[in-house]
Amino acid sequence: MSLREAAAVLHAHPTHLIRCFSQTYGLPPHTYLTGKRIDQARKLLLAGHRPADVATTVGFHDRHFIRHVGTTPARYTRTHPASGHLTALPRAGRPRRT
Repeated sequence: MSLREAAAVLHAHPTHLIRCFSQTYGLPPHTYLTGKRIDQARKLLLAGHRPADVATTVGFHDRHFIRHVGTTPARYTRTHPASGHLTALPRAGRPRRT
């Protein structure tokens, strides 16, 4: 749900929602969302998915990952022993064949 959609449903101004979120959780919604995307990217990389596919799936570029994790997705995959065989993520809306 977008901020505008939430504001319409709650009959509140978007700025008010951002302030309430920030006061409650200690960070703005955008920062929270970025953190969740980084967490998802790490899990997918360690599960063996290709960095380019992970970037598309979580919705950001390598520079976001580098800024928050301090290394590229490919290097992160190589330096963490839990990473497995590289596999492609299934395309949205299409079941993965096994």
